[in-house]
Amino acid sequence: KPMKFSDQTVEDAKSKEATFKNFFQRVKALMREDYLADPNGVGFRKKEQDHALLELLLQTQDEVHNALLDNFDTRTAVLSMINLVAEANKYLQEVGDKPAVLLIRKIAVYSTQMLKVFGVIQGTDDLGFPLTDGAPGDVETIAKPYLDTFVDFRDKIRNFALSLPKNDPSKTFLLSACDEVRDTSLVEVGVRLEDRVDQSAIWKLDDPAVLKTEVAEKENKIREQKRQKQQKRLEAIEKELSSIKPFLEKLPDEYFSADTYELDDNGIPVKEKNAAEPLAKSKIKSLKKEQAVYKKNYDKVVKKANGDIPEYINALEEELSELTLDQ
Repeated sequence: KPMKFSDQTVEDAKSKEATFKNFFQRVKALMREDYLADPNGVGFRKKEQDHALLELLLQTQDEVHNALLDNFDTRTAVLSMINLVAEANKYLQEVGDKPAVLLIRKIAVYSTQMLKVFGVIQGTDDLGFPLTDGAPGDVETIAKPYLDTFVDFRDKIRNFALSLPKNDPSKTFLLSACDEVRDTSLVEVGVRLEDRVDQSAIWKLDDPAVLKTEVAEKENKIREQKRQKQQKRLEAIEKELSSIKPFLEKLPDEYFSADTYELDDNGIPVKEKNAAEPLAKSKIKSLKKEQAVYKKNYDKVVKKANGDIPEYINALEEELSELTLDQ
């Protein structure tokens, strides 16, 4: 009888696979650099952090071994490995350009071996998921000189574009072209390109279908963010219009109607129409305060509208119409 997995379980498995895959790709990119030529050597250059990571590797190996002895407890084993990979990624972020490359490779190779034990990884590659099913030759080795050359060329174009003035049309054109080749052309052939701040971009080989899905999800996310931003602006305009339009109906001096009250020179009621007695002083004071509040709010609207409330309302309504069409 086939096993059934909840959507949450499937998504969790996909997330863990992605964590390992991204780590392996990062390690492969690191291994492609000429780290052996570093004049400072390839050993532990961040001694405290390097030794801490090594200790964690040894600890993880013990935890995984004990978990498998405990009735093949794969869940505990995988969680321990996930923690190791997370700490390795954190380590790479912290040490910058001086990681203990061989230690990082050791962690990646160990993780690969264990995932083979669990049947997650097939093939004979000693590091990471296989790129192809039974294809001859080392794809990364074959592709390396060509991709390195192309990425270096693109980096130069992109850096030149970033140095141009903001209003230079060439800047937008060149950066758009660099983004297009990263997000479309290279994706089609299974190359993931990641731009980095103040560093050259790094390339990683992956399944084109996976990359296309990621690009589509990224585009959908951007569209949704734009839609939410437009919706928020639309609601803000509608609220603004509903609060402003009443001020078109009357000026502060016309706040009280002469059809209802007898008004003084400032438009303040002093007596109800056709009434025998004038209004009480407390009532007049209250109505005067009410008019003052209206005038204060009216002045705020006039200031916001640069002195022309009808024109301001027209501009808001035009923007509202455009946003409604975009929804």
